[in-house]
Amino acid sequence: QVQHSVTHLHDLLISLQAVVVQQDSFIEDQRQALNDRLTANSSRHSSSSSLSSSSSSRPSSLIEQEKHRSLERQRQEAASLQKQQAAHQEEKRRREKEWELKEKGLAEREERLRQVEEETRRRQQELLEEREMLQRKKEEYQRELERLREAQRRLERDKEALRRDTERLEAMRRDELEHLERYNRTPSTTSDDSIRFHSSGSLDLDSKEAAEQPKEVELSSSAPTKEPFLRIGSKRMGKNFNPFSSSSKPQGAEKPQESQLPTRLLQLAKPKEKKDKKKKGKGGEQTQTVTVMSDPQNDGDIFLC
Repeated sequence: QVQHSVTHLHDLLISLQAVVVQQDSFIEDQRQALNDRLTANSSRHSSSSSLSSSSSSRPSSLIEQEKHRSLERQRQEAASLQKQQAAHQEEKRRREKEWELKEKGLAEREERLRQVEEETRRRQQELLEEREMLQRKKEEYQRELERLREAQRRLERDKEALRRDTERLEAMRRDELEHLERYNRTPSTTSDDSIRFHSSGSLDLDSKEAAEQPKEVELSSSAPTKEPFLRIGSKRMGKNFNPFSSSSKPQGAEKPQESQLPTRLLQLAKPKEKKDKKKKGKGGEQTQTVTVMSDPQNDGDIFLC
C-alpha cells in the first residue's frame, strides 16, 4: 500500500512537471509572439511614417488611430499574458501544496508502518520467548510425569511386597495357631501313652517274677531306668511349651494330669503289693517297694524307686 502511494505521488509530480513545462513553453511562445508583433508594429510604424512622409495624401488622424489600435491590442495581449502567468503560478502553488500534503501523509503513513513493523517484531519476539518457555514447561512437565509414574510403579511394587509380607505373616500366624491348638491337644495323649507304658512295664515284671525264682527288682534313679521317663517328661514339656502363651496355662493344664498319674500308678502298684505279700507269706525273702513321686516343677517327669 505504501509503495502504491509512493508510485501515485511520483506520477502526480511527473504530471505537474509536464504541466509546468507546457505552461512555460506557452508563455515563451506568447512572449515570442508579442515580441514579433511589436517588431512588426514598429516596422509597420516606420513604414507608415515613411509612407506618410513620402505621401502626404493620407491624413495624420488615420495614422494616429492606427497607432492607438495597435497599442491597445498590445496592452490586451500583455494583460492576458500576465493573467495566464498568474494562473500558471497559482496552479503551480496549488499543485506544490497538494504534493506537500501528500508527501506529509506519506511520511506519516511510513512512520505508522514503521511503528507497526516494530510492534510486529516485538510481538514476534515475545511469541518466540513464550513458545520457548512453554517448551521448557512441557519438558519439565514430562520429567515430572515420568518421575510420578516411576514413583507410582515403585509404590505398586512396595504394595505388592507388603501384601506378600502380610500374607506370609498371616500364614505364619495360622501355622502358629494350628501348632498351638495341636500343643493344647497333645498333653492328654502323652499322659495316656505314659500310663500305658508304665502299666505294660509293671505287667512284664510280674510275669517274669512269677516264672523265675524270686529276685530283687530295684527301680532306682539310675541312667538306664530313668532315661525313658526323662524322655517322656521332656517330650511332654516340649509339647506343652508354647512361647506365645503365658506360663500359667501349661501349669494349670498339668495339674489334673499329675493328679491322675499317681492314682493310676497306685492302682497298678496294689496288685504288685498283694503278690509280694503272698510271696512273703510263702517264706520268700524278696522285698519290693514301689514309690511313686511326682514333681510339679519338672513338668510331669516321673521317677519310680
